[in-house]
Amino acid sequence: MTDLVFTVQVEAVNDAPEIKDYSPKLDSVKVVSGTSKVFSILAYDADVMLKRISQILNIKWFVDNEAVGNETNYTFNKTNGNFNLKVILDDGEFNVSRSWN
Repeated sequence: MTDLVFTVQVEAVNDAPEIKDYSPKLDSVKVVSGTSKVFSILAYDADVMLKRISQILNIKWFVDNEAVGNETNYTFNKTNGNFNLKVILDDGEFNVSRSWN
């Protein structure tokens, strides 16, 4: 019997980030002028182990395409009007987003 020896090379795969949960749940949210509303996401990336998620993922919040934050939550406190709020998670290769209006 002859022993066969071979080498296996395992390459890392970059998994896309995910928004596991978010608040508020509604797509269209009303905020009374003069008050504020906290919007939040639960960011997840299978490639992250012991580091804070915000150290690995690029998190950006936008109000009408203007950058306004970079954490897992954003406090909205604009005056009268209609606005589009969007958060984007980016790991350098893949991204995912969530929007409210």
